[in-house]
Amino acid sequence: MNICTAAKHTHPFSFFSRFVCSGILIVGISACGGGGGSSPITLPEPPAAALMTPGAYIGTLIGKSDNLPKEWVSILLPTEPASGGLTKFYALHYDDTNPDIYSGSGQITGNNSIPLAQITYYPHLATSVRTGSGTLSTNRSGEIRASLNFPATNSANAFAISNLDHRFPSDYIYNTPARLDAVQGNWQGNLSYGSGSNGAFTISISATGAFNSYMSFLGDCQFSLGELTPSFDGANLYKFSVSIPSATSCTQSNLGGKVFNGAAFITTSPVAGKTQRLYLVGVTSDGRGISFKADR
Repeated sequence: MNICTAAKHTHPFSFFSRFVCSGILIVGISACGGGGGSSPITLPEPPAAALMTPGAYIGTLIGKSDNLPKEWVSILLPTEPASGGLTKFYALHYDDTNPDIYSGSGQITGNNSIPLAQITYYPHLATSVRTGSGTLSTNRSGEIRASLNFPATNSANAFAISNLDHRFPSDYIYNTPARLDAVQGNWQGNLSYGSGSNGAFTISISATGAFNSYMSFLGDCQFSLGELTPSFDGANLYKFSVSIPSATSCTQSNLGGKVFNGAAFITTSPVAGKTQRLYLVGVTSDGRGISFKADR
């Protein structure tokens, strides 16, 4: 039995018992350093998890053939509000000069984790598209984490990409609106189109964003009705679209007669003597893709 209990027990409801108990409590608080008007200790709240933001992200993924780190580029491009607030996901894995192309969509931006119900995977030099699933998430430092899974098919083994973290390029400002004058002009670089590539392909982009090339590829494939437009929401991205008209060998390759929709962005070139690097990707409705990477 403590002193306060004893005092109350000995002098029930008396002024003395109340005085003894209150005095002892005051002394006890003072002895513990609680007097003198001190404030209670408040623990800091943990920082809130970041939300996924539209933009371009770059990281590295171990190559399938040589186990060396290879460049991985992701683009999160918001679609117009009228289409439900979906964000398009495009990714390029440069296992060699020509990338494998991934694409999908979901309610990505504005969330810190989201499942992707279906992801398409179009390997370079492949004739078919594979489908899988995955998730995108972000951490408190703003990195995007991708985890993708592709089941086995009759001709290919299952494989997965686990916890791939990548971030904005160091000089890339995601919320600075993309400008057409920054991308305008001629670019020469590597065009990859699934079944082949051209390492010295030239494209031109006009002051209004018209995208074209005087060159053919894969026999008689040519670009038509191409366009780049700055992202509607002010993100530092371009929305991209282009058609490839039907032609004999081009149609046989499953590229002719198709429309490709995708995204592009510009960052600083790491190549000596160059200042800009352009990444561009477009995919069909079934996941086949083209990509272009150039420095100038």
